[in-house]
Amino acid sequence: MFAMQNRAGQLARVILIAFVTISTSDRLVAGEAVSVGAATNRLTYLNGHDECLIGHSFAGQITTRWFGQRMDGDVVLVDLSRVGRRSDLVLKAVRDHNLRRDPHTIIRWLPNQAGAAIVDVNGDGALDVITHTATRAVTHLWSPRDRAWSKIGFPVATGAGSVCWGVVEPAGAATILVRSIGVTGAWQFVDGQWKAADHLTTGLELDGRRVLTGSSGHDRGIRLRDLDGDGCCELIAGGGPRRGILQWNQQQRRWQPTPFALPDGLSLITDRGQDAGLRFVDIDKDGDQDIVFSDERRYAVYLFDSMETGWSTRLVAAERLGPENSGIPPISVRGLTTRARYDAMAQTVRLPGEPTRFNFRHALADHRLRRIQKSASEGFAAIVSNEGAEDEWYNYAGKIVPNFHLRQTKLDARLVWETPPVRRSDADEPVHLVFLGAIGFRSQPATKGYGLEIDGKMRLRFDVTDQVTSWQSDNGDTSLLFRPTWKSGEDAAGFFYLSLSGDLVTSGKSVRVGIRSLGSGSQRWFALHPVKDVVVRQPALGTDVVTTAQREEPTVYQVGVAAVDVTPDYPIRLRGYSGRVTESTGVVQKLWAKALMIQSPQRPPALLITLDNCLVPAALREQVAKRLHRRVGLLPDRLSITATHTHSGPILAGMS
Repeated sequence: MFAMQNRAGQLARVILIAFVTISTSDRLVAGEAVSVGAATNRLTYLNGHDECLIGHSFAGQITTRWFGQRMDGDVVLVDLSRVGRRSDLVLKAVRDHNLRRDPHTIIRWLPNQAGAAIVDVNGDGALDVITHTATRAVTHLWSPRDRAWSKIGFPVATGAGSVCWGVVEPAGAATILVRSIGVTGAWQFVDGQWKAADHLTTGLELDGRRVLTGSSGHDRGIRLRDLDGDGCCELIAGGGPRRGILQWNQQQRRWQPTPFALPDGLSLITDRGQDAGLRFVDIDKDGDQDIVFSDERRYAVYLFDSMETGWSTRLVAAERLGPENSGIPPISVRGLTTRARYDAMAQTVRLPGEPTRFNFRHALADHRLRRIQKSASEGFAAIVSNEGAEDEWYNYAGKIVPNFHLRQTKLDARLVWETPPVRRSDADEPVHLVFLGAIGFRSQPATKGYGLEIDGKMRLRFDVTDQVTSWQSDNGDTSLLFRPTWKSGEDAAGFFYLSLSGDLVTSGKSVRVGIRSLGSGSQRWFALHPVKDVVVRQPALGTDVVTTAQREEPTVYQVGVAAVDVTPDYPIRLRGYSGRVTESTGVVQKLWAKALMIQSPQRPPALLITLDNCLVPAALREQVAKRLHRRVGLLPDRLSITATHTHSGPILAGMS
């Protein structure tokens, strides 16, 4: 063996080579969460057979011990299945509490075993109650003025479990629809009475055969739901051999089939008429009714696109791999309804008392990115002004590059740039711009973050994160989505997608984008990477939004290796078995310094260096650690330098 130069610079050279090796990887590792705005209400129970649906505007006033927690969305499902005399309890709840109906409430008849339905049948804003036994049903109308109940009949005395509730015509009258063995008809509550509306049964057929809402007390999988948010319900045939969607045509006064049905393989009921585990929930908050399906064998989520294509976007679909599978919890198991619920704020389905096993944020982010990337154009052309500074730090690929950065040290400091002239192909569609940047120093004190300005006007607020995150303006005309593709423990770099509504841009003109510090006294920072060909650098998304049954992105480790010949080219004293009082006379075997670096999106880089020598002095390690932290940001506790313990080697900082 031979001698080695006593310089920490050679070790630093090894580390830099390892960093370069890692930065060449363009593997995208998306974050685990997307931020969402605060939801008005929290939970929607996904139980279908033992619940009653009521509007969310009065949900907060319902006694918790009777009805469970607040819900979210355009419906609230109230559990009446675990109390004693349900009808009396419902009457007392409506009488004692000022329960108000939401105008967009979707109402549905309760199954026989529930005993009562809560519905604002006359549209006065106060809830009414329908109670029934096996042979008789009664409508209880509550008068807010008199604070008293009045009773009238209910049109369906038998076979009440086959009743479908909804609002079918634009007038908004509460409507019931029945077609079963021995009972056929439709009624609307008008002028204080149930009045026949038999015209609403016209066209109730699929494939030339009648649609039955029930038979022999069994559910036939027929539902009335407002799929597209226009205030009128569509009829969903989701069970049995005849499946499809019927839409009411007000001009022709008949039901007509739509071009779509429930997605293949999904049903509202099983072959035995039991709960199949399919629910309608607005997952992406666009006002349409999306589908969440989950039973003991598989689960799926489909987004509703339009009345022409239906649920054509599959967000999730997978088979269960075992009892510990992290997918959507079962909504039904072998036809029996579970207690699953959907939390709109967390965007997750969960079972009471169990930890969260699945949320839709990652899948929704990838779905949105898929659409944006197809039409994204360049979001940077030239810097206008920078009240921050210029620096060098990591970019989307993990390479150290120049950037313009703005810290949260001074209130109202700005970084402003212009985009290329915007080209618009459709005036009604938003414009999507993409630029490269980074945000970091998360451990610093949090402030109000940053403001995003468009042509000098504040549009939204955002802050430092290392996850896939989306921010939106209050009126929805501006949104910013950050997709990190490089991370450390403190910082993240990647692609920023800026979406602007058509009225904020003019075709052929540039957009002036500004970032404004909304805080002071913090070293948190935003950086813009001045790159003009970002579109071609976008990481490709997979063919499916979610592809594995586990539904979680696997941890991806990036590894870099390097080796440097550190054999000195001049005579040097040796220690160990070859120690002597004179310098070495030649090279028997070359000496090497080798580096292995590992990092993942969840952890900062870790570096292992092995040095062909007897020992490595602690002072030398500290010197190398300081240099690496200063030059490339490697944390000192993520560095390990070891010697191969050659028993013979050069004198290194007083040690061999």
